[in-house]
Amino acid sequence: MRRRHPRTGSQARARRLIAALVVLCLAPLGLLTWFSLSLSAEAVRGQVDARVQNTASAGAVYVTEQMDGLAELVDSYARRPLLARAMRRPGTGEHRATVAFHLQELQRARSGIEVAFATVPSGRLIDIVPRTPDIVGRDFSFRDWYKGVTATGRPYVSEAYETAATGNARVVGAAVQIRDPAPGGQGRVLGIVVAAYGLDTIQQFVDDYAAAQGVLLTVTDQRGVVVAAPGTSRVGLQSRQGDPLVDAALQGRSGVSERTTAAGRVVSAYEPVPGLGWTVTADVATGTAFAPIAELRRTVLAIGAVLGLVLLAGLALLGRALRERTRAEQRVMDGEARTREMLEATAEAFISMDTGGLVTIWNSRATETFGWTSDEAVG
Repeated sequence: MRRRHPRTGSQARARRLIAALVVLCLAPLGLLTWFSLSLSAEAVRGQVDARVQNTASAGAVYVTEQMDGLAELVDSYARRPLLARAMRRPGTGEHRATVAFHLQELQRARSGIEVAFATVPSGRLIDIVPRTPDIVGRDFSFRDWYKGVTATGRPYVSEAYETAATGNARVVGAAVQIRDPAPGGQGRVLGIVVAAYGLDTIQQFVDDYAAAQGVLLTVTDQRGVVVAAPGTSRVGLQSRQGDPLVDAALQGRSGVSERTTAAGRVVSAYEPVPGLGWTVTADVATGTAFAPIAELRRTVLAIGAVLGLVLLAGLALLGRALRERTRAEQRVMDGEARTREMLEATAEAFISMDTGGLVTIWNSRATETFGWTSDEAVG
């Protein structure tokens, strides 16, 4: 069997040692980096989901407050004794003028009220501001505001619709029943007063809120019709029925989902609007939402790369030291081999002993002289 050259064996062992150290050092570093990225990304995703959901919830509360404020304003007019007295006999001249006066005041009471009108309990229109004579006397009991306020007996904010009044504005109606406050009247319904609030105004305050929160906000009514949404046309009504998130919110559920829209990939949170039956959806572009993940990834990878380079540099220095040691050992062995060759070539018997008296070198001439082989004599 051919014996491996000592130098080859030492170098092979050094290479194996270096390879083992590379695996033992870099593999744990790689795993640590991967786990750090995964856990950090999950943490950031959780924070993004929570932030978008909280924004949607706060948006629902904000919309509720705005529309409740409108309903309270209309309710304050419905409780006016002079208006209630006029609604007992709204067809007479004096009472007709009183109803018109209060409707004009209601329309001017809050920016965004496009139309103010009053009906008798059956839904027949008796007066409207701005003046639209051709619809006075028409039955509007088919409207959602009429069905809602009649069914609940409480202030009601309706679905979005296009008003029949001058201008055909897109509005939602805040309707309140006018009840008889007189003793013995027993709170009987005298009529209904409605403030039709423009969708453009709702769009404006929704956009202001969304901009402050750094999200895109979509609000729909009870049927999934858009009340406010980014880029919505100012003509006609658009429905979001069929949108899984809107449908889920209409069913009273809330949650967070990542999806693709016309604007790109977004994180969306959906939330029902308490008391109104409306929905709110908040969208944040994934590039914006997950920007901290990208920054974190760069930081972790940079730290991992620096540590990896430090480890590789240390391993390189160790490999160099091992190679130098191997060369030094080889030089010693080469020197010993040359010495043995020289001693074998001499014509005299040569014996070397250490300080303990043990034989360390025994050449062939010594074997011829004393009869012992080198294997028998050395040691």
